[in-house]
Amino acid sequence: NRDYIPMDYISPDIICSKQAFHIESCPKWVFAVLESRLHMAWVKVVGGRLEMRYRYSSLIVYNNFPWPRMTDEMKERLNETATNLLAERSKELKGQTYDDIYDKDYVPLPAYTAAVKANDEAVFAAYADFDINQNMSDEEIAIALLKQSVRLAKLNKNKKKSKRHGKA
Repeated sequence: NRDYIPMDYISPDIICSKQAFHIESCPKWVFAVLESRLHMAWVKVVGGRLEMRYRYSSLIVYNNFPWPRMTDEMKERLNETATNLLAERSKELKGQTYDDIYDKDYVPLPAYTAAVKANDEAVFAAYADFDINQNMSDEEIAIALLKQSVRLAKLNKNKKKSKRHGKA
């Protein structure tokens, strides 16, 4: 029942179980994309489910997620929205749990809602070359991302073939 999967930065002394997915030294721009509606549309289609919960897999969900070419400007914008999202969520968590604030029935503070919206807008802007926009349904977003994933896989396959045959 969540619009987003709860993700956060943790201190180096915390050991993740194999049931948790983590990225060492994750740039904030990557966090911004992973905490977006766009990425969630991908998770809903590509990720599995355990009971009613989404199952996030690095091999299936993350490694096959298509990333656009990110300019320095795009990364900087996403770094800003991620920083703001984390700051506003920190304020939101005062007296709440992640379970509370990520529940669909929870009514967040306006500043947190604005931070989530700004982050989504920045992510959609970064994916404009993939012909994806905020007005699309989650299903349309997922289909567009799947098409890009197939296109990128073909490009990588052709690059590997060229290298094997001495062409580069």
